[in-house]
Amino acid sequence: MIGLVALDDHVPVAALGDALHEQPTTAGGGYRVARLHVPGAGSLGQAAQDSDRVLLVAGSDTAWRGSCIRQADRLIVATVGPDPCGLAAIGDRPDILVSGSQPSTAQIVAWHDRYNCRRVYHAGSEPASWRHHPAPLVARLGGTSVALALAGGGARALAHIGVLQAFEDAAIAVDRVAGTSMGAMIAALFATGASAGEIESVIFEEFVQRNPFGDYRPSLVSLARGERGKEMLKRRFGEARLEAMTKAMTKEIVVVSTDLYDRRPVCHRRDLTAEAVAASIYLPVLSPRPVSPSSHRRPGSRRRFPERQLSHRRLRPYERRPCGRGADRHCLLRLTISETTFDKRNPFAGRADGRPA
Repeated sequence: MIGLVALDDHVPVAALGDALHEQPTTAGGGYRVARLHVPGAGSLGQAAQDSDRVLLVAGSDTAWRGSCIRQADRLIVATVGPDPCGLAAIGDRPDILVSGSQPSTAQIVAWHDRYNCRRVYHAGSEPASWRHHPAPLVARLGGTSVALALAGGGARALAHIGVLQAFEDAAIAVDRVAGTSMGAMIAALFATGASAGEIESVIFEEFVQRNPFGDYRPSLVSLARGERGKEMLKRRFGEARLEAMTKAMTKEIVVVSTDLYDRRPVCHRRDLTAEAVAASIYLPVLSPRPVSPSSHRRPGSRRRFPERQLSHRRLRPYERRPCGRGADRHCLLRLTISETTFDKRNPFAGRADGRPA
């Protein structure tokens, strides 16, 4: 059951419901959706039997909207206003669908604060754009979205850039990405909308030409000052937040680090991107502890692959469930770097310009 409810009378919930109803077929989702605006006698049960998904659409009608909220397994709150108001309690982690102007970062953070939402999607301001803008949301609802889990491993993790290039060449859209250690750095750059070639240039400039770990000092705390690393993260991410990495909000990102005291993984879904990546790439002894409520370091070998942070169900790595009615078709890829052609002393050796061969 998918519930689409409007915050007020100004939300074009009927047109948005039409777009979400038609898109699985036009976008190649391959699953059938039954749409119900007002339930009749036995209509809900019949729709559940005849279709893969049931879309419950509710406007400002209090009784029917409340029923949709209670029955929906996945709730979508449609809004056009910048202020997160209208519903006091709407269940666990809804999705926010904005049909007005492009929301700002402050507005996205406010929606997360009020509703603890999974993600904020922008459908566009014109009805013509509603046919293609909610495609990432439709893929998530239908279980056809693609997620990448990028592992750590220092210079070996740079092989992820080649994987991202292969995805671009194959025109495979990645909906969400998780990363740890160096994988977190690459994932964060990827979530900003940078291409694989642009990420390669950034990594070459920051880690080879600028050498962020080269500011050594005699100290009992760490070998490096860590100032170059802070400047690098601030230069690349500024005040960007994980909730809204890009204006188009096309990708969701999870950065994974480890709490040294509790010895447990820490999933950063809402934070300043620079601080979350700093916590993930932090190495004890080499660099000073990042400013954070608790100490973090990169995860150990048992928790090096952050694939569980991308799925609400415990899917095994490389598992792809069969297609069909009721099937979960989320494609979850875990990238394991076991071999590399990079030179151990210089990972960019192999070309005259010093970049990867």
